[in-house]
Amino acid sequence: MRIVITGGTGLIGTALATKLSSDNDEVVLLSRKPESVKHLPRQVRAVGWDGKTQGEWSKELEGADAVINLAGASIAGDNPLKMRWTPARKTAILNSRLDAGKVIGEAIRNAKNKPKVLIQAAAVGFYGPQAANEMREDAPAGRDFLAEVCREWEDSTKAVEAMTRRVVIRTGLVLSPEGGIFSFLKLPFMLFAGGPIGSGKQYMPWIHIDDLVNAILFLIEEKTAKGIFNLTAPELVTNTIFGQALGKSIKRPALIPVPGFVLKLALGEAATLALDGQRAVSDKLQRAGYGFKFGELGDALADLAKPMRRFTRSFEVPASKKAVSEFHHDTKVLKQLTPLPVIVQFKNVEKLAEGSVAEFVLWVGPIPVRWQATHEDVDPAEGFVDVQTEGPFLTWVHRHSFVAIDEKLTRVIDHLDIRLGKGLFNGLISWGMWVTLPILFAFRARQTKRLLSKS
Repeated sequence: MRIVITGGTGLIGTALATKLSSDNDEVVLLSRKPESVKHLPRQVRAVGWDGKTQGEWSKELEGADAVINLAGASIAGDNPLKMRWTPARKTAILNSRLDAGKVIGEAIRNAKNKPKVLIQAAAVGFYGPQAANEMREDAPAGRDFLAEVCREWEDSTKAVEAMTRRVVIRTGLVLSPEGGIFSFLKLPFMLFAGGPIGSGKQYMPWIHIDDLVNAILFLIEEKTAKGIFNLTAPELVTNTIFGQALGKSIKRPALIPVPGFVLKLALGEAATLALDGQRAVSDKLQRAGYGFKFGELGDALADLAKPMRRFTRSFEVPASKKAVSEFHHDTKVLKQLTPLPVIVQFKNVEKLAEGSVAEFVLWVGPIPVRWQATHEDVDPAEGFVDVQTEGPFLTWVHRHSFVAIDEKLTRVIDHLDIRLGKGLFNGLISWGMWVTLPILFAFRARQTKRLLSKS
């Protein structure tokens, strides 16, 4: 598939691009500052736009399998000090969404080969502050500022429905280890100051980032899906229950309440983000056939308690892309790319191909560390991914990408997503490897340049 994403450098867009890239789909990120978007996964490229006017970017929509419109200034702000909704921020929050929706609609109207579907972002804030009533997609809009923003945001691309399939996603609070609202919610608990916010009775419609991404992709591929969908997990909980579960997952108490008036003094009107909620249900999405990976809060928080760590390094090699690719496709070159005191002892190494396996022992001094990996997304020219299936890490996903700068110069990009191991042995080994990754990849860069210069 070829997917165009506006607002693609934010929390949700980044997760979508990473997932789509791993599935070998082509992704175009429309960004106001494309030159600042670095270390993109393979199959992903950034294209400039201003979010207000037509331009060369409009051509990217021609024949696209999907356009995902996420563009808009952050509602919660980049940090707690910027959460207040000043008049200027209110204007930015609303206009950034309306401007983007308008030009996306115009670009789709002008396209000769229309995109197959438009995914229009929104939020459950559409319903306004609610008590215990269940909010389904046919419920009316609320009357506060956030509800008005959501209503106009949705309407900004409504005309597209006469030209192509449109799906509106009203998203709950996104739980992600990479930041967003979850970082704000987690901080007081990490400081042993967590507890219910306000009355604690307000509902917190939440969704794990993995389910959000998977649900969006499901709605793209499910050709009969159209209209509005609440994207919230099946288990609906109040703020008090959420806080208790969060505290339990990170082994912190949830006893210190935060009075509502304190938040109102600090945040003004924006305090509604924490003090009010919606009991938004997603049974329409489930009836359409989507199955949640994290349907229960405890499972979602347990996953988030094992934070994903990311590491990216790139370097340039004075050699052709073909030479660099062939060099790295020889799995046994790992011996030459590993610095002392670690020694690689191969047990079983299959020729690099989709699904091939490499088994070896890393001798860290006198300590043996068993490692088994499978290879995915193998492309003879572009790169490959190795995924640890046995070893000290809970998660180890290493993407190798090769980008030709010219005929005799190639950029090598290494991107790792890892979770440290559990237990004393795996915990210590994985932590030691994590903190020494800069040394390892600096050595690999020098060795790669040296070895290829001899060939």
